Amino acid sequence: MPPVVLVQHVSDSESPFFVEGTEGVKLHQAILDAAPDAPVITKEHADAFQETNLTQVLEELEVDRLVICGMMTQNCVTHTAISDAADPYQISILPDACTTREELLHLIALEAIQAKVTFTEIKYAFERAN
Repeated sequence: MPPVVLVQHVSDSESPFFVEGTEGVKLHQAILDAAPDAPVITKEHADAFQETNLTQVLEELEVDRLVICGMMTQNCVTHTAISDAADPYQISILPDACTTREELLHLIALEAIQAKVTFTEIKYAFERAN
């Protein structure tokens, strides 16, 4: 099984999403159960590399490929995928494992980023990793 790194966005109380101490900020239990030993990166910005130790964790895991999924497609997913800090990695996005508040916004974000990163189907991502 390839390494898994979980990223948790925690916003300040001014944000309408992912506010510390609320139900919406929690990582889903099914994800925690599926990757019980995965490191958890806590971030405050859309880009998971910005002001976090994500680069250090990825270096320790000796990865060269990132498959990105999560919330919110138009923000955290896309900003992390096109981050300057992501340049050393082969980046792909799992569109079917991403979402946001409205499907149209999700689709617009994917359309906008498709020229910069590849998309991977969930089944293919797991087959290739094994």
